[in-house]
Amino acid sequence: MTTIRDETAADAGAIADVTIAAFRMLAVSSHTEQFIVAALRAANALNPAR
Repeated sequence: MTTIRDETAADAGAIADVTIAAFRMLAVSSHTEQFIVAALRAANALNPAR
């Protein structure tokens, strides 16, 4: 069984690493996706309305 939890501040680095790896070989990538995720996180735009 898989458990999905909310991210914590400690997860940010690992999430950036996975994002970089996911887009590394994609020719149409600007390779800035990790910065987009970080900006969305900073704007609190990744938290669903509760």
